[in-house]
This record gives sequence, structure tokens and C-alpha cells, in this order.
Amino acid sequence: MGHSQRSRGPGYFGNELLQRQIAGVTRRRSVEMGRMKNKICEICHLTASGSYFSVVSCRACAAFFRRTAFLNIVYVCQKDRFCDVTKKKRFSCRSCRYQKCWDKGMRPSMIKGLENSKNSWPASTTTSETGSSPSGCSQTSESTSLNGLDEHIKTEQSIDGHPATPAEIRDFMDRRQKAGNKMQEVLGSKKAISNLLVPIKLTLVQRGLLALNEHFKKWPMCTPEKVRPGQPFTLEEWVDDLQQELVNITEFCMAFEEFAGLDKEQKGAIFLPFWTHFLVLERYRTTNYCLPNTTTSILLLYNGNYYDLEERHIWTRKSKSMKMIFDFAKPQIDKETQLMDDQLDRTALTDFELVFVMLQIMWTLKENPELTQATKDLAGNVRQRLSSEIHDYYTNEMNRPNYAGRLMQVMKIVAAFSEVEKGREEGAAAFKAFSFVPDRFQAPCSPRR
Repeated sequence: MGHSQRSRGPGYFGNELLQRQIAGVTRRRSVEMGRMKNKICEICHLTASGSYFSVVSCRACAAFFRRTAFLNIVYVCQKDRFCDVTKKKRFSCRSCRYQKCWDKGMRPSMIKGLENSKNSWPASTTTSETGSSPSGCSQTSESTSLNGLDEHIKTEQSIDGHPATPAEIRDFMDRRQKAGNKMQEVLGSKKAISNLLVPIKLTLVQRGLLALNEHFKKWPMCTPEKVRPGQPFTLEEWVDDLQQELVNITEFCMAFEEFAGLDKEQKGAIFLPFWTHFLVLERYRTTNYCLPNTTTSILLLYNGNYYDLEERHIWTRKSKSMKMIFDFAKPQIDKETQLMDDQLDRTALTDFELVFVMLQIMWTLKENPELTQATKDLAGNVRQRLSSEIHDYYTNEMNRPNYAGRLMQVMKIVAAFSEVEKGREEGAAAFKAFSFVPDRFQAPCSPRR
């Protein structure tokens, strides 16, 4: 099964103690004494949720600052650098919004996992244009400074005990950039992806079944005939597969015209909380298909290698990378499998029910200020259609008119995913080994119990 753990710590280096004393403790005391009386976000002037990074702010602005700092993104304002970023205009210019976070006192070193960050604007960047914000502000995404990254990687040894070379680092960053560009390209389209010409109009779940079948084909080694006991793998190999899977999941989402027709910002707001749950369900289904009689905890990777996590001590002795990954994933694996695996095993979802659960999770939108009312209304309409489709499935195809008990079991799985989402600590720190990988794209695959 899959977990969402966010990596922390890009290759900044600075005076943590001094910065935290000056910018952290003093600022926090000021907040506690005065600003908390006024529950207004100092960045966007909407209702504040509390004090984040020593500034009274809402969760959205705090998450925006954290994400920008972790990904080391540089935004460029195309106006005069004094854009209004309050209330409904908070999305108009990311550059000015980030600048305002700094002006109010937020610093990267205040973020757990970035304590060694320099509290200054990035000086040396390698940028490539990845798109435009709604206001027309160009967003340039910084590939982490190669010198700083090289300095960091030298402290982390690869599987054979040798530090990664600058060329290896550059190659890894290039692959990451290509995967990111592919995702942007897919999400930027407003045309649904379809590889099949079907003469009839398909329901939501029918389209999902076809899209899921296409998804399975993208990992040809994950079949009963080809899966095999695993060999030691490196962190880079694991991340490469995960980034390819992210592209695959975006293509699954784009199979639905309801999703494809949304603006890019709305797609992102739906996709980011959904993809880890898709990963959980897809890996669970694939593991049961490839290894149906397995009773131990199995981690099945996309290359067809599988690992018995009850014997992970053997692998952690063989590979430093695998030790880091298993140590990183194990606490969340235990937590999520306790919530979900018993229900999944007990319910034994059909493929129709599996896709129904995926789409219910996808369109059950959490509170997010970036979501428009039109998107929320669309999500409600999709859920109504799903309810009608599951009714038709049980009564007509399964000949099960009294299906209330079965549907309750299925919906408990959807609810379990919501509990997992609530239990994830937004600011959880992760390995230094993940410091050069975007935090939003870290979710190790969890095992099947």
C-alpha cells in the first residue's frame, strides 16, 4: 500500500542558531503577545488559522511558503513587484505573495527539516520556465544549485559506498525535470485522454476501468509471470519509478473529461491530495493479482521486484539506500495498513468497486481555498452520478437489490482514506537523502498485509 511522506531539506546551509534566535523566538513572542488577538492572515488578509513560521497566517499561505522554500522555486513578477495579494487577489502574483511572506518575517530556517537553510534569497540558480501563473507572472523552477547539491550528496553514499558524482546528480535532476515537464504538459491540456474508440457513451466508472487497464500496461513487469524476489535498489531508482508513476496517474485523471476541462490550478488542487491514495489502491490491487496467495507483508515495486518487509533487516544490511527507505516508510506503513488493509482484505473489492472508490476519493474534495465554487459544484455532480452508477451495478449486473450492507463496507474504505489524510502531519520531516526531490512527490509504496 502507499504512504505519503514528504521529504525535507534542500541544499541550503546557514547559521541556524542565530537565525532562529533572532527571527524565530523574538518573532514568536511578539505574535503570542499581540497578533493572535487579531485572527487575520497577515499575508492574504483572510481568516488566520494560527501562527506559522512566527507569522499569523492561514494554512494556505503557510503551505505556499513551505512549498516554495522546499522546492526552492523562484517566481518572477511581470509588473512592478507591488501586486495586491490579499483576499481574492492572493493568487494573482506568486512572486509578490512570497515576498510578502518574507516581509512579514517568514524564513526557510523556521521550517522543520530546513533548519540549515540560509535566510536569504537564492543567489545561484539554474532556471527553466515551466509555465505562467494566473496573473501572468512567469514561474521559474530552480533546479537545486548543482554546487550546493554536490556538497550535500557527498555526505550521502550510494549503494556501492561511493559518493554520487556531479554528472550523476545532473543526470538525476534532468530526469526529474523531464518527468515534471511531462506532468505539466498533460495537465495543461483540456482534452480528455482516450486510447480507445468506443461507439457508445461510457459511464464514469467504465471510463475509469479502461483508464486503469491502460495504466497497468505501463508497468509490464508487474504480472504474475514476471514478478520476482527483489535485489538491492538505490534511492535514485526508486524515485525515478515514482516520478514515472506520477505521470501515469496524471494520465489516468485526464481520462475523465470532467477533470480535463478544468483550469490547471483546479486540476492541481484535486490531483495533489488524490495521487497517493490512487497509488495505495493500485499497488494493493496489483499485489493481489501478481501474488494472490501471499500472507506476509509484501512491497511490490514497479519494476516487478518484491520484498518481504518482515525480512527487511536482511535488505537494510545489504544497502544503505534500502535501509533509509525502509526506515522512512515503516512507521507510516504500520499506521496506514492498520486503518485500511483489514477493510480491503475483508471487502475484496471487484474492479468496478475499486474504480468507484478511486473516483469517490478523487471527487470528495477537502477544504481548500484554491478550489472555486464551480469546481465544488462539479465534484458534487460527479458524486451523484457515481451513486447512480453503483446502484445500477449492484441491481442490474450483480443482481443484488439489497446492497446497502455491501455499499456501506465499500464506503468505509473511502472513509478510512479520509482518516489517513487527517493523520498525516503536514510538516513531518524526512530524510536528508530526499533533499533534492520535491516534497510533494514523496510517497513510498506501502505493503500488502
